[in-house]
Amino acid sequence: RPLEPGELLKEQGMSALDALVVDEEASLLGSEAKGAEPIVNRFTYYHPVVQGLTERTGVVFSGARPLILLGADPKGFVYSDRTSRVEMPAERGKEGDGEETAPLPSWIRTDRGPFPLGASLERSTESGREMRVVLFGDVDFATNRLLGALYNEDLVMNAVYYLANREDRILGCAILGVEGG
Repeated sequence: RPLEPGELLKEQGMSALDALVVDEEASLLGSEAKGAEPIVNRFTYYHPVVQGLTERTGVVFSGARPLILLGADPKGFVYSDRTSRVEMPAERGKEGDGEETAPLPSWIRTDRGPFPLGASLERSTESGREMRVVLFGDVDFATNRLLGALYNEDLVMNAVYYLANREDRILGCAILGVEGG
């Protein structure tokens, strides 16, 4: 059967909510839609993908969707600010459109953040090999338009090195004394 990434991720406890993370207080200047391109600077300190990134560094996301992380396996490492909120699509729940949408689980708050925007998962495959997955709620942060903005390139390259099992190349790891393969 063909590989469906969305379904595979859901099976592993990871998905992205069909909604938009908005933060007017931490938004990129000159954005077309106020708040829709938040500058994010909330990173977990322990995850290799965000080594070297701190509250003083920022990453610009554009049209980001909040991630839904179920269970203990997926590990969030990038979060929107507490001033962010989630905006649901206008057509969600519209009667007569022929599309049924499931109601949001009661534990998902949409009125204030933080919301996970980046996460990873590590698993052993049936053959005993290690599998790594990185999921971001946005693809625009890694495009030509935003790759050079703030620390976007560092986050992208750290994710690539993490996926390649080359943590020794990750920004800040040499300073921290982390060894990788």
